[in-house]
Amino acid sequence: MKAEIKKHIDQIDKKMYGFENEKRDFFQFQKQKLELYQQKDFLALENTGIIVEVREFKARIEDANNRLFELDDYLKMCGIKKDCYQKINTLNKDLDIDMTNLKDFFSTLPTEIEQMLLTLKEMKNGSEPDESADYHAKKSQIIYQTKNLEDVKKKINDIEGEYFAK
Repeated sequence: MKAEIKKHIDQIDKKMYGFENEKRDFFQFQKQKLELYQQKDFLALENTGIIVEVREFKARIEDANNRLFELDDYLKMCGIKKDCYQKINTLNKDLDIDMTNLKDFFSTLPTEIEQMLLTLKEMKNGSEPDESADYHAKKSQIIYQTKNLEDVKKKINDIEGEYFAK
């Protein structure tokens, strides 16, 4: 990406340097040639070359003007690319932050799951031996939640092994 940006900057610099040289040539031609002509020179038949010089000068100016419009379009395109690169950089930074937060989440989650499994084990013990036990009515939910947490614990271990090498 940096190489592409440098390439664009080099192209712009080269074109701008060319336009500066051309501008100097235009002013020099105007001062040394065109401004020396007087009204009587334009009416004299032997000075028909003046018309050719003026037309050629006008064509050179039109060509430079067209290239300036092209350069303007190119600069606009570079500005759009710059905005896109800035958005990509911002998204990359945000993604790095999100990945760090996710890694932190996955580092604390196994401990939290273990604590929940211990709590569920105590609750399961409190659901036995019969209907008079504290958590007997919730026994099936406790077993269901224990199985879910054990499945999640296994999946987390798989994810950690795949994405977060320790």
